[in-house]
Amino acid sequence: MANRFNKYKFLDELKEHLTDEFGCPHCAAENGEEYVEPTDDQIEDYVISYIGDQTIYYYNCWLICLEFQPNDFIIPYTGNKAKDINELAFYLLLDFVMQDIRTFTIEKAKTLN
Repeated sequence: MANRFNKYKFLDELKEHLTDEFGCPHCAAENGEEYVEPTDDQIEDYVISYIGDQTIYYYNCWLICLEFQPNDFIIPYTGNKAKDINELAFYLLLDFVMQDIRTFTIEKAKTLN
């Protein structure tokens, strides 16, 4: 099959882009630099922009929706109906990324306790 969207590959690529954008604590320590933790707002703004870039074209949005296979055009966050395929794909990706962030936060909290 030609082009397919893979949500797990997307998530890995997003994490790589976040690391490129904000650096990582281990890399900074190895280089003798001080790591500055990005704020939640900076990360959220970057994620929203990154997802927005992925959902510009209808073709990509249809591939994203084929991957997630939603039952309807309802946006997970709001419960409202998406006005078009771009909006549906955007919120499907955002919901997927936010679930991963919540899982990471819970696992991180368990590790610290």
